[in-house]
Amino acid sequence: HPGHASFGMSVFNLSNAIMGSGILGLSFAMANTGIVLFTVLLVGVAILSLYSVHLLLMTAKEGGWYFTLLKAQLPLK
Repeated sequence: HPGHASFGMSVFNLSNAIMGSGILGLSFAMANTGIVLFTVLLVGVAILSLYSVHLLLMTAKEGGWYFTLLKAQLPLK
């Protein structure tokens, strides 16, 4: 039924597409860079991702605007 997908199914579908393309991209990157450089790059990207989440959470803790915006956009019962 077009147009009748729930919010949860939409999130699942989007995350499934993102993770699927990420898995394909990882194998392509490893084939082109080699296992040593690929491992170094993967660890580097993981560290940068962790740091960006840390910055986002620290900003939300300091100002609180992120959670206010989130609650306004996603009203939870």
